[in-house]
Amino acid sequence: MHETKMKLLRCLKSLFLLLIFTIIFNCEDSQKDKYINIHFIQSGTSFPVSMDCTFSGNENEQIGDLFYKKITDVLFIDKFYNEYKNLEADSENKNHPDNRIMAFVHIDGKKTDTLCFGENHGLMINGIRVNDSEKLLKMLKDKIEYKTTYKSLDEAPRSR
Repeated sequence: MHETKMKLLRCLKSLFLLLIFTIIFNCEDSQKDKYINIHFIQSGTSFPVSMDCTFSGNENEQIGDLFYKKITDVLFIDKFYNEYKNLEADSENKNHPDNRIMAFVHIDGKKTDTLCFGENHGLMINGIRVNDSEKLLKMLKDKIEYKTTYKSLDEAPRSR
């Protein structure tokens, strides 16, 4: 009888360890499935024509003169996602913003949305113009350090 109890305890212990391992593995795996790839141009850059919301190339790497950052902070991503999911289509303004920042949002390992931001205003989600959100734009700019990202020290503003 005592030996049967010991076998049962060992079996329960093994099942418990397996359960703990599975939970830890699934938590780590779910965090890898949430990320945002960001491509943006240097703050204050001007072009003779407006930039649209098209992207050619691999969104997972630096392309040409665009900066690239990958956000994997799950708490930030959840907050960011919840903020932009509440935005509504802008029925008044159909103009395309002069896009400076493109965000490719991935949830559960799939690209769910493409957001395009103007430098100070204008927002499109999946090609649809939505109401501006200063809060969302500020969140993203702060996270990617938009105002302080430069190609070289020569391009950074000089303090007086």
